[in-house]
Amino acid sequence: MNVEPHIRRFKPDWIVSMTELWRQQSLINLSTAKKINCKIAFFRWENLPLDDQLPNLYQHIEKQVLKHADLIICGNEDAKEITEKRTSVPIIKLLETGIDTAMFKPTGEPEKKSVLYLGRNAPEKRVEWIKNIVMGTPYAFTNANAGLYPYSELPKLISSHSVGAIASIDLPTWREQCCYVVGEMLACGTPVVSTDAGSIPEIWGSCQNVFISPQHDLNKFWHNIIDVVENPPDRDVAVNFIRENYSNEVLARRYMDALNG
Repeated sequence: MNVEPHIRRFKPDWIVSMTELWRQQSLINLSTAKKINCKIAFFRWENLPLDDQLPNLYQHIEKQVLKHADLIICGNEDAKEITEKRTSVPIIKLLETGIDTAMFKPTGEPEKKSVLYLGRNAPEKRVEWIKNIVMGTPYAFTNANAGLYPYSELPKLISSHSVGAIASIDLPTWREQCCYVVGEMLACGTPVVSTDAGSIPEIWGSCQNVFISPQHDLNKFWHNIIDVVENPPDRDVAVNFIRENYSNEVLARRYMDALNG
């Protein structure tokens, strides 16, 4: 589909492309922007230096994008540092999008002492690790595969638990780029116990209601869960943290400031 006529109608000053830089669509987006005399920014999450492992065609596309883009937006510090070595194009750091605080907000208090995992059941997420830890406590555990729950029901599910648990681990080919579910939990007022995987400490670690432990320190993770459940922090602290730092409205203002700067 040729999207150029549709984009041209809006007479944009900027196009912000959210497609991976090495995809053919990024090259199409770049070409479209140049044809209509519009600036273009590309967003990227990639926080591992794996670009050289891409097929040659994809490497070529990425190099063209990095050469001719007007701005690169990186979602975390690792992605920014990697990208700085590959281009002289201006680079800023912003999340891809914010948290929908109109939807993700407290819907009540936990009815019982409980621990929630919300996300993919993938090896790097270590759901069984969390389950085994919680088995050593008197708390209920919910393993909620996000894809199996209606999205509109997630705020109620999150709010009904004492604490959210994220036990991700870094792998040679994968690291947490953001872990948006942490922000969604905080927006609902639910504190989060997490490992220090990937960009989690960088993005969410400044919130008082996020309790971080080293990835292989089972004992610390276990104690953090107990401390949070038995001594619940003020849930409003988490809610206000997201609204002031990571709501969609805040991110939209940051994007406008960056593109108009």
